[in-house]
Amino acid sequence: MLLSRAGYIVEHVDDGEKAWTRISADVGWFDVLVTDTKMPRMDGLALVRRVRAAGFTGRIIVHSPGFVVEEKEPYQRCGVQAVVQKMSSIEVMLAAIDPHDRRPTAP
Repeated sequence: MLLSRAGYIVEHVDDGEKAWTRISADVGWFDVLVTDTKMPRMDGLALVRRVRAAGFTGRIIVHSPGFVVEEKEPYQRCGVQAVVQKMSSIEVMLAAIDPHDRRPTAP
């Protein structure tokens, strides 16, 4: 909801398998994937590996309640741009999604 309010077009699914199904239908449609680490039916790392293998070139943000150093490495090897803690401010998430803040502005 916060990302929609910030001007982004957002699609939300409630598990990793649904996310994979949606992204794999048109891998070039999405600019950013925000995923959790633990989700029903497919975890975040499996999703990230699949979308990268399918040619997804967009930014990937992992939004998680917490990470230990060993957990970050496999995500970084898959080209994840940022890990954002779930208790972070919306500004932290927005900066991870678009570090140059290229959101469209109203005319």
